Amino acid sequence: MHNRRAITAWFLLLALPGLSACSTTVDIPDGVFACTTVADCPETFECRGDGLCYAVIEVEMPGDSSVDAGADAGADGG
Repeated sequence: MHNRRAITAWFLLLALPGLSACSTTVDIPDGVFACTTVADCPETFECRGDGLCYAVIEVEMPGDSSVDAGADAGADGG
């Protein structure tokens, strides 16, 4: 029984790195999938007016996003 455990442990030690190398990513081009709602599109895609799915592009606005200019800031900003 001890040999079986040892063989299983060695198999897992050798197999796990090989299995992790099998992960892949797929680049889906824009305008390939037809849609009527966003639910018809892959994750991170949106359904546009032409009835096709396009990747959602997040635009980062310039400037410091941590600035608080709320109503309590007052005229002098403080």
